[in-house]
Amino acid sequence: MIGQTAPDWPSTRAGWAPPTRADRGFEQADRWAIPVIDTPTCLLGRFVPQAGEYVAAISLSNHRRVSRYRAVIVAAICHPGPDIGRLNTMPSISWNQEVWGQQYAWDKGGEEWSKRWGGSLSQWRSCIWPRIAAFLPAASIVEIAPGYGRWTHYLLPHCETYTGIDLSERCVDICRERFAGTAARFAVGDGRSLPEVPDGSTDFVFSFDSLVHCEADVIADYLREIGRVLTAGGAAFIHHSNLGRYRASARVRDAGGSLAARLPARKDILRVSGVLDWDHRRGRSVTAGRFAQMARDAGLSCISQEIITWNNSLLTDCFSAVTRPGSRWDRVPVVSVNRLFLPAARSAGAAARAFPQVP
Repeated sequence: MIGQTAPDWPSTRAGWAPPTRADRGFEQADRWAIPVIDTPTCLLGRFVPQAGEYVAAISLSNHRRVSRYRAVIVAAICHPGPDIGRLNTMPSISWNQEVWGQQYAWDKGGEEWSKRWGGSLSQWRSCIWPRIAAFLPAASIVEIAPGYGRWTHYLLPHCETYTGIDLSERCVDICRERFAGTAARFAVGDGRSLPEVPDGSTDFVFSFDSLVHCEADVIADYLREIGRVLTAGGAAFIHHSNLGRYRASARVRDAGGSLAARLPARKDILRVSGVLDWDHRRGRSVTAGRFAQMARDAGLSCISQEIITWNNSLLTDCFSAVTRPGSRWDRVPVVSVNRLFLPAARSAGAAARAFPQVP
């Protein structure tokens, strides 16, 4: 099939079966069949794959969890190219420093990431507050990677002292200016530790929509630091990656995303279905289970985990709560898989747009 034009490819469903567990993201499939193509010519166009490239078949099918169509990668077709490993590189500390400290414009102060909820106020009320309300108020709060202070604004009324640690000096300078005259203080970190935070001094550690871009080694370091700074009854709420769940299919998804980016197709459909930009720069070595194990290694108890969708139908993210063993929060771990996270966000956004939002 390499080198043939699209009209020469078969166009029926007959004669193939999709990979195992296809409806759950192929996360446990480690053998891939080569299907015949079931893709409209208008989607595939006349793209001619070059020898040595990965080529992915894309199928449009009705699906109960997507409003009209779901585009899924159903297989990879032979000949991995020499550059396949560089299609999507893992986020590193230097990558995070460069992107958030230099490249990113920050012209909207991070509000652009709350657009789905209708703004940060709606996201705070509908998404974040219900998950952390039990831990607040807290005498002292530490936030990891506050950026331009999107959540700092909402955390400050619930504490006596607040410390924000960010690896971007630019972000720290903006936050110092924005929150001057408040109980907040900010420090530049190294992307692994919590400088200027004394041992056993913090009642609540918070990080949202930031550590998803970190790999397991960085998460492990932060968990050790959280174990160091938490009070006896303290707790932490961390938003992190679960992309490692799709380790077995990552190469195929990378290849399919590379191809999809060049197709004359509806890019929004391809993104929602987890074909295009499927990883959203999440840490590839982190899963919910591995996070829980790293928490135990750091002397902490992982008491809650909510595995969620974020930008597509894949379970790429996770919210985890940790505490010290024996604290009032300690309990048998509860793990929840929430595939309704995206619909809930859209519902909150619809409400925020329809009704006045009063801080």
